[in-house]
Amino acid sequence: MPRSAIGSALALLLPFLLASSPAAAATPAKPTQSAKSVAAAKPPATTKSDNAKGAGAAMDACMSDEPKTAVAGCSALIDAGDPSPERRLAEYVNRGTAYARLGLSRAAMADLDKAVVLAPSSAQAYLARGLANGHMGRLDQAIADFTQAIALQPDFAAAYRGRAHAYETRSMYDRALADYDKTVALAPDDDSGYNGRAWVKHLMGRDGDALGDADKAVSLDPKDADSIETRAEIEEKLGHHDQALADYRAALEIAPKMQSALDGLKRLGEDSTADVGPAGRAPPPTEVAPPTVA
Repeated sequence: MPRSAIGSALALLLPFLLASSPAAAATPAKPTQSAKSVAAAKPPATTKSDNAKGAGAAMDACMSDEPKTAVAGCSALIDAGDPSPERRLAEYVNRGTAYARLGLSRAAMADLDKAVVLAPSSAQAYLARGLANGHMGRLDQAIADFTQAIALQPDFAAAYRGRAHAYETRSMYDRALADYDKTVALAPDDDSGYNGRAWVKHLMGRDGDALGDADKAVSLDPKDADSIETRAEIEEKLGHHDQALADYRAALEIAPKMQSALDGLKRLGEDSTADVGPAGRAPPPTEVAPPTVA
């Protein structure tokens, strides 16, 4: 099935503004610690004089895809009072996104609400809040944020994709399909749009139609286990046993812990503990970036 357009996107959204700033030229996790303790857990290598080297280290930390590091780095920059409105927006978005990934919902919403206040005309700020809302299961709020992002930037493929996934989660398949159609039209070289559209068609019982989208997704990114697994489920539903089996095994070669692929092998009568390729035996299951948001 497709990667979560909401949950997984959070990992890729972190550096969305800092990377281009002048200075840089599913199921929510249970909170296990406070925002304060996270911010203090891994301080970036800044100096008291806040010289260029220290500020650069803090910015690198703020852009990290490791959420605790991102929280620490962004907190240092926010506390230093960066005068650039663009960078302050990025710092709040990145820290809020990192908090959301850590399951710290109140801290996440505080930062992302602040980002929207700082830049009420920023489609990126609404996208970030929408992704976090969806990650925490607040689908109505997520849909509203994605809709506002689209109103501000009508060609924003990532916002259509996020809203499509939220509609899909609410079993509003016609609306999800319309948004995936728009995603594909706006970003025809991105496999995630085709993968999402294939999955919604599968959920609607349109597997014959879905297979073409699944093939396209895999052709765009042959190493994406999610797209391969989507195609496997569609092949299985169509009765293409051998093709489905091959795709489940291929997905597990890339992501040995993918539960849906392991379950697929079981349904097809294959021992899911057998060797699945270079990764060896499939270990116990765990769960697994839309395109990078520019």
